[in-house]
Amino acid sequence: MRVTLLAATQVNPDLLTQDLAASDVRYLVAQGTQAFGLALIEYAGRVCYRSTDKMGAAPGFISARVREGHEDIIEHLQMVFEAWEAPDAEILRAYQVAHGLRFTRRPQSVILSMNARTLRDIIRHSDSELARQLLILAAQTWPMLYADLAGEKA
Repeated sequence: MRVTLLAATQVNPDLLTQDLAASDVRYLVAQGTQAFGLALIEYAGRVCYRSTDKMGAAPGFISARVREGHEDIIEHLQMVFEAWEAPDAEILRAYQVAHGLRFTRRPQSVILSMNARTLRDIIRHSDSELARQLLILAAQTWPMLYADLAGEKA
């Protein structure tokens, strides 16, 4: 099975062309040195902990929140994958019902759409080849969100 990442949450550049006040959410997210999706996750967590003034100051902030089980903040990162030699429909429907996966079958592949928390749930609760391939790709792309699961599944 081969899985590729087609898309992930990105900033709309048109929203950043305006003058932004230092208190503006777009400014706080855009000023980070990390990818937009991760900055958005950090911002969501910082709002919860009332620490938006520390945006970008602690590289381990997201990893620490995920380890603590505060996974609702990672739902802001949406991603789309394509899987060739796709799994059978039963597995996909089970993921759809239990974890919120959305999918579209194509003649030679399946398009999978989910958020980062859904992906963690699928990886944690499945030993399928699809889950294994998604984990490999996710751990390479967003290690702070999936490195712990890569260690558990190794």
